[in-house]
Amino acid sequence: LVGVLDDGFPEAGREGEFDAVRAKVETARICRGSAGHPVSVAQASLLYVYLDVQYSFDPMLLESDVKVRLEAALGLAGDEATARSGLFGLNARRLGESEYASRIEGTLQSAVGIRWCKVIAFEMFSLGIDPVTEPPPPTRVLSDQVNCPADQLLQLHRNHLTLTSVAAPNLDPCA
Repeated sequence: LVGVLDDGFPEAGREGEFDAVRAKVETARICRGSAGHPVSVAQASLLYVYLDVQYSFDPMLLESDVKVRLEAALGLAGDEATARSGLFGLNARRLGESEYASRIEGTLQSAVGIRWCKVIAFEMFSLGIDPVTEPPPPTRVLSDQVNCPADQLLQLHRNHLTLTSVAAPNLDPCA
């Protein structure tokens, strides 16, 4: 797989550059590489998900600071500070990599100040949505696992993330 940008995925509106990249790879293969070994150049695309999470946090901390940590742990598309890191960050994902609600919970629970969290909605959108303009669906679905096709990469945009602070449930079986 050859990407258009340094992170390997084209920004919106730059998809037309793919044919130029494909031609350059083919020229390099013929002129400098082993012409006997074919190279396949395939264009990948981003597949967006939505996510709703309830969480409780240490009351000694500011909720705004905790939300920043949660967003950083997730790695949000469209957010310069976290778009390349975190669970959904471009540098952390692999093509065709599925995601699990339980792994999201584990990732968020490791953020400083989080005492409890629960994924309450998690599912993918249809291919080709614009994450900036597409509203979240009115009815949310909770999938334990979101499977990703081999030529796509799961992404989470800030517009499709809902973080809701709640009181932690009493998990003491003796209470």
